[in-house]
Amino acid sequence: MSDRQNHPWTNPSQLTPSPSQGSNGTSTSSNSTYYSANSITPGINFTPTESIPSPLSSYSVRRESVSSSSYVSTQGSTQDAFDTSSSSITSSSLRSDNSSTPATDSHNHPIIIIVMGPTGAGKSNFIKVATGNDDVQVGHSLRSHTDDINVFKCQGPRGREFHFVDTPGFDDTYRHEGEILSRIASWLLQTYQDRRMLSGVLYLHNITDNRMTNTRLQNLDIFKKICGSDAYSSVCLVSTHWDEIQAPNVGTKKEDELRRNYWKVLIDKKAKNGRFDNTYSSAWTIIETLSLKPRLLQIQDEMGNKKRPLFKTKAGQGLYSWLDRAARLLRNTIEKLKMARRKLSSETNSGSDIVQQKLEEEVAKADTKLSDIVTQQNVLRTK
Repeated sequence: MSDRQNHPWTNPSQLTPSPSQGSNGTSTSSNSTYYSANSITPGINFTPTESIPSPLSSYSVRRESVSSSSYVSTQGSTQDAFDTSSSSITSSSLRSDNSSTPATDSHNHPIIIIVMGPTGAGKSNFIKVATGNDDVQVGHSLRSHTDDINVFKCQGPRGREFHFVDTPGFDDTYRHEGEILSRIASWLLQTYQDRRMLSGVLYLHNITDNRMTNTRLQNLDIFKKICGSDAYSSVCLVSTHWDEIQAPNVGTKKEDELRRNYWKVLIDKKAKNGRFDNTYSSAWTIIETLSLKPRLLQIQDEMGNKKRPLFKTKAGQGLYSWLDRAARLLRNTIEKLKMARRKLSSETNSGSDIVQQKLEEEVAKADTKLSDIVTQQNVLRTK
């Protein structure tokens, strides 16, 4: 019951507070801007924090913590195969009648690609390989190493500037699912309000996973609700860790199952899929499958145009449903444990005291988890 990989609820013992990754700094460089990642009330404008120097030694790759404010304007972009300047923003079907999509001259702006997926899928590693940036922190366990939203910049193979957005999974080690969704939604909303449109969305899945757990299903379900079906054509579903597959036919079989059973809805709506084998060439082959046209995501339309609070979005409602399901399962488990405890208390078998104590401990753990979920639901209602 404490294994986060098998359950959609959070293990409170793993939720030690994570220190904030950012504080206001002083401007010493015009090439890098730091953005705060505070929990932001959706639907309002935000104020940028001050600039701090880039922590990277390489001049061609820059890292920025989560942007709750404007992007830095880019200079010297050259027209190439990735140029989207002639493309209109394909969001008319998502707009409300009394709203408009921010106009953008995409030729003068960087290509923004957000990378999402569960913990352990290899999001940070993909960005590290694609950008050639050794300073991207990569985890080698199920514990999340991305506890905030980070932007990494690089020049693409044809000279165009790319921004890769690294996000935590909803099975993050230190933060509640609602907080993760709030941070991602706030970042997407502010990016949209700042007239910066995403050009691609990558969803990563570890091909070595033996089965699709509840946590994986939850991640995928919330991801689909963040994007919305009209944006699926800007999505590439990426299976990772192919370099760890000893028998290629085993990986191919898993990939086929993903395409048939779990990714089918997205692929039917023109989402792409690709394999990442931990090489630079495979990373950019995946990126080149995307149209790289500016695209409005469903949650951006809901919060930015329709002015809905996070809880009223499809992603917010979807997460609430997952939490509600987890709460029902826990209540059922608690009742069964209590019944077993009552039955045992009427018996006088040798060793029953030890079993009774273990049952009481399990009830206490389940009660703590249930309380944690109820708290998450209450907080989510306020978003």
